[in-house]
Amino acid sequence: MEQFLSWFIPVLNIVVVALTTLASWNLRISSRTLEKLTKTVERLEIEVSKHSVRLDYIEKQVGDHHEIKE
Repeated sequence: MEQFLSWFIPVLNIVVVALTTLASWNLRISSRTLEKLTKTVERLEIEVSKHSVRLDYIEKQVGDHHEIKE
C-alpha cells in the first residue's frame, strides 16, 4: 500500500494541476470569445438602429409624397 501511495500521490497531483490549467485556459478562451461576441452584437445593434432611422425617414418621405399627390 505504501508503495502504491508513493507513486499515486505525485501522479494525482500532476493530473490535478493539468486539469486546473486546462480549465483556466478554457475560461480565458470563453471569456475572450464572449467579449468578441458582445462587441459584435453591439455593432449590429448600432447598424440596425441606423437602418431603422433611415427607414423611418424614407417612410415619412413616401407618406408625404403620397399626401401631395392626393
